Formats: sequence, structure tokens, C-alpha cells
Amino acid sequence: MKATSKAIIVIIGALICGCAKKTLYDDSTKRPYEPSDEKTLESMVNGIAAINKNSPGSYSVEFTVDGVSDRKKFKLQGNAQFNRKQRMMHAAFLDYIFNTPVTVFLLEGEAVRILFPIEKKMYVDDAKIINLANYGGFSINFDILYDLATGTIPLLHDCRIKQGLIAKEESTSLLILENAGYIETISFNENVPDKILLIDKNTKEKLEIYIKKIIQQGASRFFSSLKIISKENSVSLDITFHRILLNNPVRVKTIKDIKLPENLQIIKM
Repeated sequence: MKATSKAIIVIIGALICGCAKKTLYDDSTKRPYEPSDEKTLESMVNGIAAINKNSPGSYSVEFTVDGVSDRKKFKLQGNAQFNRKQRMMHAAFLDYIFNTPVTVFLLEGEAVRILFPIEKKMYVDDAKIINLANYGGFSINFDILYDLATGTIPLLHDCRIKQGLIAKEESTSLLILENAGYIETISFNENVPDKILLIDKNTKEKLEIYIKKIIQQGASRFFSSLKIISKENSVSLDITFHRILLNNPVRVKTIKDIKLPENLQIIKM
């Protein structure tokens, strides 16, 4: 798979200013943190709950992506629509210069379709069992990336709080969650989540997510600027959202609205 296509799979998870200067907490190194008290732990949990409670029921956005994949720089633009109640999403990634579609992602219920028009291939998968590693992406649970792509702080399912930490000299704190498959570290700056580190316990792969800007429309919030880093895949992405409309009536495009290339190869995963 081409480098840009591989990077787009990572972006799909993320619609889910350079690298952050601070490193998220790692058990293998000593950081200036100490165990948090119950009040700080409660504040972190409430900070996540406030964002997730107000995540949009629908949206329409445009976006640009400045990325590096396998040391090659690229730039994309695109648009996306989402409806939470119907569990529908459409995201089109376009070449920045020629404005032609590079990849189209469609979610209808549990049905996932990933179309590569230039290659004349469309993959059909199931959201409940999809493995993004099959497409050259990060082998992370789809639900985690779905949460991020819909304006929700992703939380591990069936997880426990492994540890709460607070910086000794700064207004930052860390919430560390764990389940059977992953360890998730959420960093807070004055009780607002700003960084997420996900570690696959089996593959040891790491996905770093930097929430650079959150906007609010009415009661709803959305991530308007993100940075995503997958070192194992040699991918770094800066994603900026424009023309964000939250909770307005939106018609999400489906496969019936897409002009499919002739002699399209449909691959069922």
C-alpha cells in the first residue's frame, strides 16, 4: 500500500504546532509526578465526562491534513459528515492540488467501506471486528478511533483506573487506564484533556494523540486541531478542521451517493 494511503488509514481513526515538548508518562522512566489525591482523580474523570456528554450528535466539517509518512511529506484536504443516532459517517480525502478523491471512508451502522478510486478497489468490512492493520494502519480497536472521530475522549472498554498522577511543579495530571488489550494515558492541563497515549499490550505499538484546540458551539464541543503520531508506522499528522457545524441537520453521504469507478474490485474482508 502506498505511504499516503497508509497514512489516510491512520487519519480515519482520528476523524478521528509540531511535536509536543512534554512526554506522556511511561512506567519505565521516572517523571516528576506523584500519586494524585481523590479530589484530583475526580476532577480528571469529571473533565472527560463533561466533554463526552456534550459531544455532537451530528456534524459537517471540512479539513486539511499536513502529514509525513515514511519520511515523505504530503497534504490533503477533505470533508466529512456524521450522524450519531444513525451511526453514519462519510469522509472524503482529496488531493490538495488537483482536488481529486484519494480515499473515501463510509460507515453505515456496522458496515465499513473504504474506497480507493485510483486503485479501483473498495474494501468492505465490519466495524465490530475490523482490524485497521489489514489496511496498513495502526492495529487499534475501531471503537477507540470512532470515539475520537466523533468528538469524544476515547475510553477503554471494561477498563480499570490503574493510576492517577499529578505533577509536582505544574498544573498537569495524568489518568492511566488499563484493560485486557491496552493501556491508555490521558494527560490533563488544568483538568482539560490535551494528550492521549494508547499502547497495545500485545504488539507494543503506541499511538500518540495531541488535542491542540477544542471549539464549542452551543453545548457541544469538538476537536478542531489534532496531531497524531504513530512511530511504528512512520506517520505524523496535523489535522485542522474548518467550517465546523455541530448538531445541524446533515445528510450523510452513503455508497449510493458515490460515483464508483468502472471495473471496481470489491474486496470483502
